[in-house]
Amino acid sequence: MKKNFILVLIFLFLQNCGYSPILSNYSDQKINFNIVTIEGDDEMNNITKLKMKRYSNNSNENSIDVKIKTVLQRSILSKNKKGEATSYSIFTFIEFEILNSKESKIYSFQEKTKTTKIENEFELKRYENTIKTNFIINKINELVMNLSTNK
Repeated sequence: MKKNFILVLIFLFLQNCGYSPILSNYSDQKINFNIVTIEGDDEMNNITKLKMKRYSNNSNENSIDVKIKTVLQRSILSKNKKGEATSYSIFTFIEFEILNSKESKIYSFQEKTKTTKIENEFELKRYENTIKTNFIINKINELVMNLSTNK
């Protein structure tokens, strides 16, 4: 009986802990991204275009012109005795150049991920796509937060 009362009491206190999502205030910011040029890795460029549409609002007259540059490099870190690659390094880089302000601002982000070889080539490609997609989503969120706080 005492344990149940303590659990109910803890549950009631945790219900009102004041949690709110980080991006809840920023999703209300209607930003219209106008992609002027995009260069680099084709797959990363396609993912970036799709994910930036999430924040775009065509009814907003204040559009932000953006130049985007993406880089993806996959390099071999180690090989086994047969000469087959056993671990890889995946370097992802994205640069956003904001052109609308009086002076252009550049936001650049990079990340390096180390991974071991996955025997199934399809699974390895899928894992790389997951890394790329997560990287781009996180960096676009950071860009939106930076633009929202700088206004």
